[in-house]
Amino acid sequence: MNSPNRRHAMARILTMHILICATAVFTACNRKSPPSSVGSEVEAIADNGSIIRGHIAEQYGKLARVDTEDSYSIWTKATDLEPPATPFPTPQDPCGFAVNARVRAPWARAEKMYAGRIAEVHGKFAFVRFDDGDTTWRPCDTIREYQRNAN
Repeated sequence: MNSPNRRHAMARILTMHILICATAVFTACNRKSPPSSVGSEVEAIADNGSIIRGHIAEQYGKLARVDTEDSYSIWTKATDLEPPATPFPTPQDPCGFAVNARVRAPWARAEKMYAGRIAEVHGKFAFVRFDDGDTTWRPCDTIREYQRNAN
């Protein structure tokens, strides 16, 4: 009943089952989720560094606008979302500001303008690095040329 050949066969079957199960678990862990698109639920890093949950409301080139239920909205790189979205080619909209230009731009929802420099331009958006080190994407039409005495 419990011959060495039977035990050997049972051990081979058990080993095969373990390998099949381990492969299935490993494959499931490495499976990539489909890319996000407009309407997808995602997680993003907010301007203050916290993680927010929302949905992609709009995509513009490599950027995506994420809106939350509490009316908070941010622009971020589509590839920085979780799950990431597939970026589109850079649109040909002009910005009017060059990289390294000294500017004033709004921070988050604040209406007050803060001084900084343009770190990157992407179509009608600019990535602003503020003097205090904070960074954010802003539509170019909300950015103003820097004037020393402006608030």
